[in-house]
Amino acid sequence: MPDLLNVHVGLDGRTARVTARGEVDLSTAGMLKSAIDDACGAHGVTAVVLDLTGVSFLGGTGLAVLLKAKQKCATRDLTLALHGSKPVQRTVEISGLADDLPVQPAPP
Repeated sequence: MPDLLNVHVGLDGRTARVTARGEVDLSTAGMLKSAIDDACGAHGVTAVVLDLTGVSFLGGTGLAVLLKAKQKCATRDLTLALHGSKPVQRTVEISGLADDLPVQPAPP
């Protein structure tokens, strides 16, 4: 059975990039949370980019992970950028969280 979610954390200077591909739901959200925690805790990082442009489904548990990521970054004085696919954008919009979690198109 293929993995439902693949997550990668990479560092580019002072920016940590978390890239996720697949489905973020109750069974996979912990993987995304763990990767975000790693990115936020990386030495010298001042910005975190969440690249969810490869995410085909974002459930309620995934939304909670994103909200906690925003709080964690704010607490650590880190800049957070969220890039998402159409399904991610749609889920954030219909949940009423577009102001709290602004989703941008694919990162440069």
